[in-house]
Amino acid sequence: MTTQRRASFIDEVLTPFARRFSITSPFRPVSIRGVYADGDTVIVLWDGHGTTIENTTYENCSCGFVTAR
Repeated sequence: MTTQRRASFIDEVLTPFARRFSITSPFRPVSIRGVYADGDTVIVLWDGHGTTIENTTYENCSCGFVTAR
């Protein structure tokens, strides 16, 4: 990912998503289900949890794909 694409992703996706959560209990990974690799591609499957600014619980299973060099 280029520096510009990374900055756009942070500005357009991660920052607005983070604003939806309480400062004291933001959305964070709480457990790793698995880490998988194929060549230079690494996949992490994880569960996350946080408290929204409306004081509701948000839980989600997510995955991240990373190219390791």
